[in-house]
Amino acid sequence: IVKGNVDFRTGNITFKGDVIVKGNVNETFSVEAEGSITVEGNVDRAALRSGADILVEGGIYGKENILVEAGGSISTRFAENARLRANGSIYVKNFLINCETWAGERLFLKGAGKSLIGGTVYAAHGVDAYMLGNPRIATKTFIEFGLQPQTMQQARALATEFETADEDR
Repeated sequence: IVKGNVDFRTGNITFKGDVIVKGNVNETFSVEAEGSITVEGNVDRAALRSGADILVEGGIYGKENILVEAGGSISTRFAENARLRANGSIYVKNFLINCETWAGERLFLKGAGKSLIGGTVYAAHGVDAYMLGNPRIATKTFIEFGLQPQTMQQARALATEFETADEDR
């Protein structure tokens, strides 16, 4: 249990069991746990890696090359400009904005006013959301489902390779 923030006072956290952070995980820091991770505050441009589930009671603010990754599911209030990867499902209470989201099972963003705007979603078993994209905003929203995210990536890479081979002829 970290009784405050993960910051310069604590340094990065690596633990073989479960980790509970009573505050925030601040920018440039990381928490890695073989068990679950619970953050009672926000994750601000910081990396989380869990062998089980991740619960962020606040929100997740992302940054390029920063990943929040769970062997199980991820639950959060919101995420913005974040990269989320879960072998299980991803549960978001309010919104996802400009995120790269990978769910080995489903993405749940359900209820009036809950929305997914911009970014890319790969969800093997589908997306359950109130609103997908926003026609008044130029930001594009891409959603793929039906295959495991890794399988979709491999299929896209093969398609690109075939296109390149055809162009070279």
